[in-house]
Amino acid sequence: METVLSVNSRQQAFTLAEQTQVAAVRRAAQDITTRAGFDATAAGQVALMVTEAATNILKHAGHGEILLRPLSQDDVSGIEIIAIDNGPGMRDLAGNMEDGTSSAGSYGVGLGAMRRMSSEFDVYTAPGKGTVLHMRAWAGPAPSHGSLQLGVICLPMTGETACGDSWGVVSAP
Repeated sequence: METVLSVNSRQQAFTLAEQTQVAAVRRAAQDITTRAGFDATAAGQVALMVTEAATNILKHAGHGEILLRPLSQDDVSGIEIIAIDNGPGMRDLAGNMEDGTSSAGSYGVGLGAMRRMSSEFDVYTAPGKGTVLHMRAWAGPAPSHGSLQLGVICLPMTGETACGDSWGVVSAP
């Protein structure tokens, strides 16, 4: 498995501090899914995943960030969505993943829906420190992954247009 960050697969960062910013993130995700060849149903699911992630950030943390990146692996195009906040985190992740559980008075189906609609879903949360959601969706059958998976966030510093970071991984017996 190889996924390379390049000019065509740069991460885009979207700050979320008010409800009006949710639409911009959703439009950017729709642009990626259109270019990636998602059908209307799959593109709609991605739009819903991004909307749920963004509104969760605003509802529970007040502010945060969503990163979007187009993916291409094994001739299948996709999108990666990372939602990051420094909010209260979740004390009972398993309970919060169950439909009908809400700490904000909503229907409580958002986390479960994001998990069901994404091809890949992972959560890191720590009480008092915040939450990170990682989701991927693919325009076709999800590519297979090896036993080693890792992730890197490469974004330019505020005011810059390019990220100067570099990284590498070597796997050996």
